Amino acid sequence: MSFEHFLIQWKKERAIRWGLIFLPSLFFSSISLALSAPPIAWKSPPLHLDAVDFAVGNFIGGESFQLALASNRKIFLYSYPVVSSSPVSVYVMPESQSRILSLTASPLGAGSKAKLFVTYYDGALGQVGTRVFEFSLSQKIWKPLAQIPYVVRGIGGTGAGSLFCQQLLDNGSFPLSAIYPLAYKGSYSSADKSYNQVLSRWLYSQTAVHLKGQDLFAAIVPGNRLEISSQGKEWTIPGSYGQSPNRLRWPVSSSHILEFSPRILFKNGLLFVVKNESRWGFLAESFGLFDRGKISSFEWRDEDFERNWTADFPGVVSDIDWVYPSASKSPQIIALWIGSSKKTHLWAFNL
Repeated sequence: MSFEHFLIQWKKERAIRWGLIFLPSLFFSSISLALSAPPIAWKSPPLHLDAVDFAVGNFIGGESFQLALASNRKIFLYSYPVVSSSPVSVYVMPESQSRILSLTASPLGAGSKAKLFVTYYDGALGQVGTRVFEFSLSQKIWKPLAQIPYVVRGIGGTGAGSLFCQQLLDNGSFPLSAIYPLAYKGSYSSADKSYNQVLSRWLYSQTAVHLKGQDLFAAIVPGNRLEISSQGKEWTIPGSYGQSPNRLRWPVSSSHILEFSPRILFKNGLLFVVKNESRWGFLAESFGLFDRGKISSFEWRDEDFERNWTADFPGVVSDIDWVYPSASKSPQIIALWIGSSKKTHLWAFNL
């Protein structure tokens, strides 16, 4: 082969190689554009605290909403949307060794103010329970109403009847009881064990989905896989989801770790789930060390969920939830994320 022939052949092969590299990049770029998240509706100013969780509700009555935010031992109240870094009120948990694990809000009755359910771990007593609060507008303080021996979480949307509870047992073999709806009357809360469909697994790893006349359950299963199940059928969405730095060793003397995973949401035919990633790979992930996160949205198409859009964040996404802003028929999905500077940020997207 002459040098001239070799040069011509090399140029052809080089063009093919560059095509193989460049064309896929165009293809995946178009996918990236197609999967980009909707515009951000609002952003909070950076808040000088390392938040654990948040809840949005009508805590003071009237037509407006407020946002409750929790750090390890403090509960803050902000207006919604959050436009100022100064909270309306701050409550400090009285237990010196307490650690807040999650917040949940529900009106539990038409026309009533939202109650705030604060699930926490009492390190001194080695117990996990939930304290129920109501906000007093005249005194601008959170007033404790009740104490219940369950973790409490909303699965299947916000509103009356959506709260479920689960008791943590001090047993290394069976650390979790069954999941029941939370029955709440006045200052009394209990598990409604008359519920005819006993749910299992971990309360913070699942949600109920009602789609096209059938009930489905979306759950984070071992290996951080997202599994959809209905009437004996199961679908697994590729990838890993539900990672959280908010975790608890339970029972304390065991090696069993409970992750208080971000909410799995379903709204307007879309399923929303959080994925947090560690820069240092699997080893750091096993210790709950993450440095960036994203929200993935999936849409039901042709008997399966397909990715609809993805929103990336320059920090760890602690939780997500949705709310209808005042005088709006379209909900917003809110994401709470923590940056490397340990400041808290809230971003909202219109759905």
